[in-house]
Amino acid sequence: MVELTSSDAFVTITNATADFGTIPAESNITLEEAFTFQTADNIPDQHEIPFLLIATDGTDTWESTISITANAPVLSVSNAQFMDATGNGNGMLDPGETGDLIINIPNDGHSISPEAFAQITTSSQYLTINSSEYEVGIINASEIQTAVFNITVDPSTPIAEYIDIDFELTAG
Repeated sequence: MVELTSSDAFVTITNATADFGTIPAESNITLEEAFTFQTADNIPDQHEIPFLLIATDGTDTWESTISITANAPVLSVSNAQFMDATGNGNGMLDPGETGDLIINIPNDGHSISPEAFAQITTSSQYLTINSSEYEVGIINASEIQTAVFNITVDPSTPIAEYIDIDFELTAG
């Protein structure tokens, strides 16, 4: 009998034991899918998961350590820009303009991301968000997706008014 254990907080072992039967001297046995485990959604990219294997024949016990490197997505915001096609085309939020806020979302991790959804909000009285949600989809490792939101700046907005826009990305 062989038991797999781990004290790693990011791992839950769902099948911890396997019976390899009698193993003849100087031979190897492979048992596919002998153990199963789940990782937490928030496991860090490239996290080393330590495992302890404890084998026994009923009399003697042998221990071995192994580790597996976890791959996970690492999502962030790398760049945001405003496309003011209905305005003066200077790429800035000017009073009275409507355009698209484009936010680049790179995946710098080593794994594909789950479906991602983006949302923007503001408490500013001078900004109208015409489309507040965007379905980003999956983001492959080392790729960039964009989220596009249509917004309008009120014509009565004072020059150089500071407007907060909160961005939220949900994936997994």
